[in-house]
Amino acid sequence: QTLILHGLERAVHLGFQDSGLAAKVACGKAMALLLGPDQQAADHSLIEGQRRSASRNGPGSGQTLIVNHAGQTQPDRQQFFLQHRRGLLLIVHKMNYILKQKICQEENAGLYRFSSASTISQEYNRRWSKDKAQTASLLPSARPASPPAVRSLLTEAGIQPEHVDTVLSWVADYNDSMRDCPSFTLAGDFITVDEMSVDYGEYPPMSTQWFKHNNRNYHDVLCRIVAYELNQDNISIDNVIAEEDFDCWDDNTAWLYTDGDILFGREAVEGEHKAYVPFPLIDWHKDVQAQYFTLFNPIHTTKQCSPQEMLQAIQEKWEAQGISFKESPFSLITFWTQSGDRICASHAATLAETAFGYILFEKTNPEAPYMATKFSSTDEVKRYLYNMMNLDYTRYNEQIGTYAILQNNRLL
Repeated sequence: QTLILHGLERAVHLGFQDSGLAAKVACGKAMALLLGPDQQAADHSLIEGQRRSASRNGPGSGQTLIVNHAGQTQPDRQQFFLQHRRGLLLIVHKMNYILKQKICQEENAGLYRFSSASTISQEYNRRWSKDKAQTASLLPSARPASPPAVRSLLTEAGIQPEHVDTVLSWVADYNDSMRDCPSFTLAGDFITVDEMSVDYGEYPPMSTQWFKHNNRNYHDVLCRIVAYELNQDNISIDNVIAEEDFDCWDDNTAWLYTDGDILFGREAVEGEHKAYVPFPLIDWHKDVQAQYFTLFNPIHTTKQCSPQEMLQAIQEKWEAQGISFKESPFSLITFWTQSGDRICASHAATLAETAFGYILFEKTNPEAPYMATKFSSTDEVKRYLYNMMNLDYTRYNEQIGTYAILQNNRLL
């Protein structure tokens, strides 16, 4: 415990006094220490630390703690890691985001390449949909689509900085681990495109990069979680559902099954999937989890709905749960479709008003990139969202069917 706290203090100190290589090394050592006990990250580095000051650390602290190549640790220290791993990882990743942002600003280095629609290589430019050509959905920008630029646009619209910084720490973690994915190329600038959709390619290469190449035993966050993190201060929910009613437990029928993997983890099922641990960079309390599932749980229906009937069913369910939205320059966008006897939130994003029109911030899919897209009108936003959803459905030889795109609790 003492060694970790000292490492965090040292890394923060270096970050503001010498935000170069030493800061990154300090963060890397702290990360290796945190991951060592149950991830064997220490296999790749020998880290030794000494804390011998009894006056500062209390009796019995004058010991040398060593993480060796086999990841061996003392039992009490390992138990501490296992109990507090998620919280410590969250601290380190947020700290790492701050340090990297400072390095990027001071050295003008592109250490943080933000996943925007400009991230597609020329190969994938040629694969974009040609059947619904539209005017540019991305406006040209003199500034790169880096976290500082996107952060300013989101916070200026009124989103709390702490929520924006949390999401951008997820972005940083994603970009660091997926930079070599063959499906796309990470870049920094907004570009103008002729189509109202962006094809990031097939899902299997992304999944392979995330789980196999990065040796991760958890999913990345998905669109609904990112949207809720940014919009939570605008949403009030009076009557939350019970945990057993979260639509994430049944692996055969749950619409929010992957949401459950991300937030709670999942035990292994022989012949089907390995065990998953919760996404380590999210730290939602139980009340926030309950609000999340109350908002996004599917809505049951007894008939094939028209768009107006779908809207009415959503509004009635939300009214019964006491769900209301505060009016502000940013809003929750949800794309609802019908699957059998359920009306489901198939996608979610955040729309913020800006000086040039609108910016839509979204996570396109689990293990797929984050994206920030500029629009001049909400009609463009609607066309883009439909085309992106249609791209996903046609990839699996399916049709969208009836749908409704909501801005908070009304049609966009």
